[in-house]
Amino acid sequence: MFGKVCERVRDGYSFLVAFLSVGIVGVLSGEVFAQTTPVPIPMEAPDIAWEALPATLIGVLTTPVVVGIGVALSIWVILKAMAFFKRAA
Repeated sequence: MFGKVCERVRDGYSFLVAFLSVGIVGVLSGEVFAQTTPVPIPMEAPDIAWEALPATLIGVLTTPVVVGIGVALSIWVILKAMAFFKRAA
């Protein structure tokens, strides 16, 4: 228990030191300060083809969904095999 607490404190301390070092380098190099002259940002309304949106979404999302299902099934099969061999031992 004490080891886990010390490990979490050490991890938090490492993160804090890394964060501070990046911040100090940013301040010393002058990259943190805001730009003084305003730059106009062009704002345009997007041109969305609403009629073709369902077909486009299905086409774009088919591959990630199939891959996700495949990965989930693979993990399930591995866990079932582990449970089977654990019972057999």
